[in-house]
Amino acid sequence: ALVDGLYYDSLADAFAAIETEGTVELVADATLGDRIIIESGETVILDLNSYSITPSESFRFGLYMLFTNRGSLTIRGQGSIEALGELYPNYCIENEGGQLNIESGTLTANWSAVRNMKSGTATISGGTLSNTETASNNQDCAVYAGTGTTTIVSGNAVLTGVNAAVRAYGGNVTVQDNASLTGQFGVLLFNNSSDNSEGAVSSSFNMTG
Repeated sequence: ALVDGLYYDSLADAFAAIETEGTVELVADATLGDRIIIESGETVILDLNSYSITPSESFRFGLYMLFTNRGSLTIRGQGSIEALGELYPNYCIENEGGQLNIESGTLTANWSAVRNMKSGTATISGGTLSNTETASNNQDCAVYAGTGTTTIVSGNAVLTGVNAAVRAYGGNVTVQDNASLTGQFGVLLFNNSSDNSEGAVSSSFNMTG
């Protein structure tokens, strides 16, 4: 990968080279043996170009995601991110209270391409996001929206879920422009406790496109 004119042999080293702000540009296919974390206060653009990011055969056991974003992460380019491990990982990106922007690219995961958590904001304005398997934890969807999160699906984004395109548990979901959502269900909306108990946080849905 390329960062600020310097080449790095591993994607992990390329991300580690960014102190607060920068762009990581793929110049070849990359594999990950462990997740990459974008910490709070960091602003990173990942330019996939036309290359792919996949888990290695020795990917860290018990770890569910390829990327964890707690800062600001933007995905662009025509490449792909795949979380299709036999056991792990099962999510491409978990957004933990950060700002996630997906402008283009293909994200495919066993369970969820994007898992938006901890009041994070995910803006998906392009690209193709999908999942390939059902799961007993109710997170088998292209995009999962947790409590207090904001998820905006817009532009020409395409979301395809084996079960649902989007599952929201106390999250706020907006669909607009020419975005396309496909699944046995398009959008499923639940309270954060999955029932109507006192204090449960409701989901919201707004569609203008």
